[in-house]
Amino acid sequence: MDGFLSNLVKLRIVLTFGAIAGLLPVTLVFIWGALFFLAGALGSLASTGWLAWAIILLPISMSVFCLWTSWKIYAISMATTPEVRYKRLLIAGVVATALWGVPWAYFGRTFPTTIYIFMMPGITAAAMLAIALKREQAVAKQLQS
Repeated sequence: MDGFLSNLVKLRIVLTFGAIAGLLPVTLVFIWGALFFLAGALGSLASTGWLAWAIILLPISMSVFCLWTSWKIYAISMATTPEVRYKRLLIAGVVATALWGVPWAYFGRTFPTTIYIFMMPGITAAAMLAIALKREQAVAKQLQS
């Protein structure tokens, strides 16, 4: 039974479970929250002016960057031969994701589940980036020999 699944297939299964547990919940919370706050800001635009848009778009932009980075790392780590381009940008995204989750986890601390929801993307993205970088290095080493 050991030869039934290749190591790459096993890794992809683990990465997919990691994405479902670590990235999907916060992505769904973000979509719901962004729609809710954008609809509220649009409804109150006449009374509040453009300042409300700036206040809402700043955290949404940061969240979009963090989620993009996390899902991009997932896609890279799922590749047969991963090629990590823009390493500094992805590392900055992982750090930003981890740091961005802290205030959101703090605000939602009355519900213990939200702490895990907001902290998991940073941890998951860091683990997936480490896997992708290690696999990229192994492929490069294999091609050199």
